[in-house]
Amino acid sequence: MTDLIGKIISHYKILSKLGEGGMGVVYKAEDTKLDRVVALKFLPPHFGANNAEKERFIHEAKAASALQHNNICTIHEIDETEDGQMFICIDLYEGETLKKKIDQGPLSVQEAINIAIQIAEGLSHAHRKDIVHRDIKPANIFITRDGIVKIVDFGLAKLRGVTKLTVAGTTLGTAAYMSPEQAKGDQVNSRTDIWAFGAVLYEMVTGRQPFRGDYEQALTYAILNEDPEPVTALRTGIPMALERLILKCLAKDPARRYQDFQDVLVDMKAVQEKSRLGSKGVIKQYPSHRRLASVICVIAILFIVVTLAGLYFYTRHQTHKIDSIAVLPLVNLSGDPNQEYFSDGMTEAVIAELANLKALKVISRTSIMRYKHTEKVLPEIAKALDVDAIVEGSIMRAGDRVRITTQLIDGRSDRHLWAKNYERNLNNILEIQGEVARDIASEIRVSLDKQEKVALSAKAQSIDPEAYDAYLHGLYYWNKRTEPDLKKGIDCFKQAIEKEPQYAAAYAAISQSYIVLAAWGFISYSDSNEKARIMSEKALEINNRLAEAHTALGAVYEGEWEWEEAEKEYKRSIELNPNYATGHQWYAEFLSLLGRHQKAIAEMQKALALDPLSLIINHNFALILFYARDYNGTLERMKKTNELEKNFGATLYYTYQTYIEMGMYPEAIETYKELLSQNERTRQLTESVDEIFKSEGIEGVFRWIIDHVDELSLRTTARPLALAINYARLGEKDEVFKWLEVMVENRQTQLHYIKVMPYFDSIHSDPRYLNLLKRMNLE
Repeated sequence: MTDLIGKIISHYKILSKLGEGGMGVVYKAEDTKLDRVVALKFLPPHFGANNAEKERFIHEAKAASALQHNNICTIHEIDETEDGQMFICIDLYEGETLKKKIDQGPLSVQEAINIAIQIAEGLSHAHRKDIVHRDIKPANIFITRDGIVKIVDFGLAKLRGVTKLTVAGTTLGTAAYMSPEQAKGDQVNSRTDIWAFGAVLYEMVTGRQPFRGDYEQALTYAILNEDPEPVTALRTGIPMALERLILKCLAKDPARRYQDFQDVLVDMKAVQEKSRLGSKGVIKQYPSHRRLASVICVIAILFIVVTLAGLYFYTRHQTHKIDSIAVLPLVNLSGDPNQEYFSDGMTEAVIAELANLKALKVISRTSIMRYKHTEKVLPEIAKALDVDAIVEGSIMRAGDRVRITTQLIDGRSDRHLWAKNYERNLNNILEIQGEVARDIASEIRVSLDKQEKVALSAKAQSIDPEAYDAYLHGLYYWNKRTEPDLKKGIDCFKQAIEKEPQYAAAYAAISQSYIVLAAWGFISYSDSNEKARIMSEKALEINNRLAEAHTALGAVYEGEWEWEEAEKEYKRSIELNPNYATGHQWYAEFLSLLGRHQKAIAEMQKALALDPLSLIINHNFALILFYARDYNGTLERMKKTNELEKNFGATLYYTYQTYIEMGMYPEAIETYKELLSQNERTRQLTESVDEIFKSEGIEGVFRWIIDHVDELSLRTTARPLALAINYARLGEKDEVFKWLEVMVENRQTQLHYIKVMPYFDSIHSDPRYLNLLKRMNLE
C-alpha cells in the first residue's frame, strides 16, 4: 500500500499511521463531515479480490456494526477506495493493546480479572446476537487509558473461511489462541471464543501462552494433545478458583467447556469478590531484556528497603508460629467429574501424611470437605477451623502421570508463604504425599522428633497404580457412610489388596468398615468382629505404627468385651497419631461407656478440635453429654449438629430422648413427630402419635411405640433396644431383661452403654442387671 498520509479518502483525511498487522494497516484520520478523529483500518488488497468473499465480509461487518456495547469497538462505516481497497471506520481510542501490556510483564491478579470480566461482557453481548469473533487474542483487545476494554476486529476472522479457521495462512501468534476444533478445521461456534478467552486469561496472569511451539505443526500438536501447565505452578497467589476457571475454558472437548459467557461471568465475578485488592503473586520468570536494567535498579532499591523493613518488623512484629493447618480439597483439574474420587482421595492422603507430625494440629478430612467449591475467603475458613495456615492446591491426572500443585497460605493475613509443583508416575504416588508433608514441615519449621525425621526422609515404596486407584475408590465410598457404600468400599479395598498384598492401609480400612457396619446395625456382630480382627491384625503385621489399624483393633476388643486390651489399642493409636480425630472419638466413646465421663468429654473435645465440622463427632459428643446426664449440654450440642445437617435422624432421635429424660414431654412429642416425618415408611404414623399423646399421655406413647416397633424400627437390630427402653419406662422389668438378653446373645454394640444409659437407671438395683454387667466384664 502506498503512503496515504495527507490524502483524502472519501470524506476522511489521513493524518498518521497508527500500526500494521496481518489484518491490514490502521491510520489516524479526520472525519471531515462530522469533524471528529477516527481510525481507518485498510484491509489487505487480496481480501477484496474475490466478490463472494467481499460480500461475506460486508455482511459480517454490518452485523458487527450493530453490536452496541461498551466493551466492543464501534464500527461506523464500511467502504472502499476508488481502486477497490476495502476499509472500515472505527472509534479511535487512546491507550494500548493487551498484547503490549502483557509484553511488559504479567498483570496483577486483580487487573487480569477486571480485564477478563470486561472481555467476557463484550463477548457475551456478541454471542447473544449470534456473532462469534473467532480471533480473540491480546492483539485484538484494546485497553483505553481509563481502563475500558474494547474488543476489535469483529467479523474479520470469517474472511479466513466461512465457518472454519485453519492454521494455514495464519501467524504463529494467532494460532496460539486457536481452539482444537479450529486447529483441525472443524465447524466452530461460540465455544471457540471461550477457548481463546481462556488462553488470553492464562497469558495475562502468567506472562506466557498456555501452548507453545517453534513452528505451527508443533503448536497445533500441543493444542490438540498436551495440557497447559497449571497457572499455580508458574505463579503464587493465584486463586484456585481462577485456575479451575481457566482450565475449564481450555477443555479440549467443547462439551466440557463453559457453554456460554454468562456462566463464565458468574464464576469470574465470584473469583473477583473473593480475591483481595492488591494481591500480587510471585512470577517464576525473568524480566524481558528491554526492562532488565530498570528491573536491576528497582531490585537494588527494594533490597535495601525490604531489608530495613524486615529488620524492623522482625523485632517489632515477628511472624506468628504455625502450629495448626488445614488442607483444603484439592481441585480436580481434569474436567472429568468421575475423577473426583481421585482428587478427594489424594487430599485425604496428604492430610494423613501431615497428621503424623505430632507437633502440628491438622484438621481432618470431614471438616475440610465442607469447603469443597466454597466461595468463602481463606481467612474466614482459617478462623472457622481455628488454624494458623491453609494448604490449597490442584491435581491433574493424565494417564499414568499425576501433577499436584500446592500453596501454603497464612490463615490470618491471606499471604502466600510457599508454593510447589509435583509430578510423578502413579506408581510413585506415595512419594508425592510424603514430599508434600516434608516440604510443608520444612517451610513452617515444625519441630520433629527422631522417628518423624526418619519417616519423612525415608524413601516411599512404589505402589501398583491399579491398587492405589482401587484404594481411593474405597475411601470415596467409605466416607459416604451408608450401608451400600460401606460395602462397596470393602470391595474396593479388597481389590487393592489383590494388587498389593502388603497394603496395610487397605486392610485397616476394611477392618474399620466392618466395625462401622456393625455399630450402626447394618450387620450383626457375628458377621463383623472376626473379619475386623483379621484385617486389623494383618495391617499391624505389615505396619505396626498405623494408627488406623490400632483404632480398629481397639474396637474389635471392645466388641469382645475385652476392655483393658481395647484401651491399650486406643491409647497406642493416639500416641502414634495425635491428629487422628477418629482415634480420639472412638476412645472418648469407650471412656463414656465405662462411666469415665470427664475424661470422655476431654477426649471428645480433642476430636472436635481436629474435626470441628464432622457431623458424627458433633452428634456423638452430644451422646457423651447425654450419658453424663448433662441434658442442657446435650441439647446445645444437638443444636450445633443440626446446623451441620438439618433434620439428621439420629440427632432428632436423641433430642427426643433428652426431652423425655428432662420431663419435657410436649417438646419430646414434637421432636418425635419431626423424626417420623423424615421417612416415608413412618410418615403416616405422625398423626397417630400426636393423638395418643393427647388422649393417653406419655405412657400411652411408650406403649404405642412398643405396639408399632416393627414399623418404627428401620433396622431389625434396632428393635430389641427400642423395646427394652420403652418397657423400662413403663416399669415392666421382666420385658426389659428379656430384650436385653437378646442383645447380649447377639453382642450388639449398642448394649456396651448399658452402664450409662439413663433409660435403665430404674433397673440398676435388680440382681439381673448386676449379673449382666459381670457377664460383659463391666463389673
